[in-house]
Amino acid sequence: MTVNESRLKDYNHPLNVLMLTRGVLRLDNKTSGGAEHYSLQISQQLAAMGHVVHLVADCSEDTRRDLTTRGIHVHPVKLPKFLAGGIVKKRFLGWILLHFISNFLAFLKGVSIIKQQSIDLVHAHGAMSSILISYRFPNTPLVCTVHDAGPWLGHYSAFIERIIRKLEFKWIELWAIKRAHFCTVVFKAMKNHLEQKFGVDRTRIKVITPGVNIENFIPVDQKLKTLEFIFVGRLVRRKGTDTLLKIIERLPSLKLSIVGEGPDREWLENSINSLQISKRINFIGHVPNNELPQLLSKALALVSPAHSEGLPLTILEAMSSGIPVVATNVGGIGDVVIDGRTGFLRSDSDIEGILGALESLKENPAKASEMGKNGRALMEEQYTWEYICKQFEQIYYELCLTR
Repeated sequence: MTVNESRLKDYNHPLNVLMLTRGVLRLDNKTSGGAEHYSLQISQQLAAMGHVVHLVADCSEDTRRDLTTRGIHVHPVKLPKFLAGGIVKKRFLGWILLHFISNFLAFLKGVSIIKQQSIDLVHAHGAMSSILISYRFPNTPLVCTVHDAGPWLGHYSAFIERIIRKLEFKWIELWAIKRAHFCTVVFKAMKNHLEQKFGVDRTRIKVITPGVNIENFIPVDQKLKTLEFIFVGRLVRRKGTDTLLKIIERLPSLKLSIVGEGPDREWLENSINSLQISKRINFIGHVPNNELPQLLSKALALVSPAHSEGLPLTILEAMSSGIPVVATNVGGIGDVVIDGRTGFLRSDSDIEGILGALESLKENPAKASEMGKNGRALMEEQYTWEYICKQFEQIYYELCLTR
């Protein structure tokens, strides 16, 4: 996809963009995920750049009013509570079903908007909704963003989950990628994976990482740290709750604050209580986005023992807060956690290595501080939302010129 630069320079009028989320999670409550945050931040930045954004997503009325004042047209998509509750209780299988239903509802809302508005381009963050839009409006430029790592770049303990994820990726995700006019992924290994294993045309795919609001995160002096290690994320096995428990068991002196909610919380709390180590483990639960920066800046380091990831915003936020990250080498984490420079990178099966990294930081706060400064510098240089959205704007204009 190449366009004469002079033509692209002349094509600088505001675009009418339909931002189509997965419709699975709300933008503003304790279950909100990375894909939702990503689409929200892009929408806000695009609106600030002068573009017209129609955002299809579930959110509270307060959030909707706030986004409206920012120039974003919010179109709610909501799964009935009684249905959503019953699906989620089925855990992984329910999660898959929830994606299908919510993507379909997001698609229906998108169809209504395209019919009523003069939409220049659709940016979809859910595979199923992207596929449906591509068939319903084949001539409307379509960008599809793949947020997850895929089943071959992560590890899943349950056999049935591994099988279902592989089938879903081959039948749905790849279909969406090939149907879209352009695809973006959030880390380098995913782009290489799609090109080498599945033959996706390298000219139709680009790495555009998540970004972070640098100005919201202010590093503090090491002497002002009041927390030791912190975990932030959804409490599910994919995020490494099982590894987290092993770390807690094996490192008796570890003090850990756990931020987040999820189906594994009760199991994790009961396990910790049975080990009689609850006094040094602090379950904080859900923390609003505007309170998280202060919490992160008070920690010595972030621990992220995930089995499968894309490029989690939590890691970018921790590095923006000037703290190092001890993480597993899955997905795109290795793109930002540079072993020995911005944190420590270990295999998700290397419990001893993770423990050694945590002990090293605890014993050497000066080293932690230096790593934190390196991480902050990296975020300032390459991971601001303004930097991210300028890349999307370029893609949008090029697609509109070549369609």
